[in-house]
Amino acid sequence: MSVTTRPRASLGRVIEDLGTTLLEVVSGAADDDAEIETVVIHDVLDDAMPMRGALVLGVGLSDPDEIAALLRTLAAQHASALVLRAPVRAEQPVREASEASGIPVLALTRGASWAQLTAMLRSLIAEGDVGDQAAT
Repeated sequence: MSVTTRPRASLGRVIEDLGTTLLEVVSGAADDDAEIETVVIHDVLDDAMPMRGALVLGVGLSDPDEIAALLRTLAAQHASALVLRAPVRAEQPVREASEASGIPVLALTRGASWAQLTAMLRSLIAEGDVGDQAAT
């Protein structure tokens, strides 16, 4: 019997499961195999959060230059994607930073709450944890 090792949750699975109602890729190319290990809320005053494998929620971010700078930081820390509130201003600095960094920008649908998105993402990550434990 062969056991396939899969990440807890992949970006492709998140987009597939939540893309029709909550999330839309607005900039960059989403790597379907990118591992999502955690959900992190970005806080401009606290940069100490570990970002490896994180789906980062950019609550309140809208300035294209700030978003571009964050994308470069997230790439250096090996994050998986950045989520912003729709409508996202995918202006040139954001598009260029997203493409150069490899970090896609997703838009959270208007009317959906950050808490709702976080709960759904944590559920997807937890499902992967259960599957991983069952395979061992």
